Amino acid sequence: MLAPSSIMPTRPKTTVVGAGVIGLTSAICLQEAGFPVRIVTRDRPADTTSAVAAAVWYPYKVRPKERVVPWSQATREALTPLAEDPSTGVSTTTFVELFDTPVDDPWWKPAVPSFRRATGNDLKPGYVDGYALDVPPLEPAVYLSYLERRFTDGGGTIDIVPDGIDDLCALDAPLLVNCTGLGARTLCDDNALYPIRGQVVRVTNPGLSRGLDDDYGPLALTYIIPRSNDVILGGTAEKGVWDDAPSDETTAAILERARTLEPRLRDATVLDVRAGLRPGRDVVRLE
Repeated sequence: MLAPSSIMPTRPKTTVVGAGVIGLTSAICLQEAGFPVRIVTRDRPADTTSAVAAAVWYPYKVRPKERVVPWSQATREALTPLAEDPSTGVSTTTFVELFDTPVDDPWWKPAVPSFRRATGNDLKPGYVDGYALDVPPLEPAVYLSYLERRFTDGGGTIDIVPDGIDDLCALDAPLLVNCTGLGARTLCDDNALYPIRGQVVRVTNPGLSRGLDDDYGPLALTYIIPRSNDVILGGTAEKGVWDDAPSDETTAAILERARTLEPRLRDATVLDVRAGLRPGRDVVRLE
């Protein structure tokens, strides 16, 4: 009689295409489920769009709602314990979204047990309502390095392939996972994908400890995300714009809005300016 372990089905060789946050995370999940995985990518993790992200947990410009809520909840639950290890680049902060008119509870509220209405000191002058929630912000450079290390320590390999990626993917891997983001527009002939240009400014931290966001009010679009040694200021969400070069005019506008929302930022020094192209779609394609 065979031992149970000897009759378990063999997991197929798997190729994950793309080495951003979603590519690395997918590869790790598959690897830890017993799949032999390699990543094929045009760019190293540090050079992907993920490296430009702000980044903080928040269901932003993503549909369909009924699928996004459980996805968001699962992501938050996976990220929160990582805040106990500084090497992951994950921490925990209070994030406040501000409104200049009364609003209903958000559709994603079930994904956040810590959700509460913003009141008192949560609100900035000129704002009458808001959401406050405890969320995990990420420092992309640190988090991507953590994911890459976790994947390679588990025996995974990352192949950098600037050209001919579709031919390489077809070799010796019956299971293919596409995590190419905006690249899927050409790789998979998916014309429903479009770019959403985002620009952020990184500045020194003058002592801020909570995140702020105005998505719809007088300073839209403005977000302020404190991290361990700096603050990320944003931003833009320019649908259909393919130019990923930072704009001086946009930088000045981001700084002015952020300093208006949080006057302490007037003492902050600009450290870096970056722009990237978020993959946009009317609904997430997950098959």
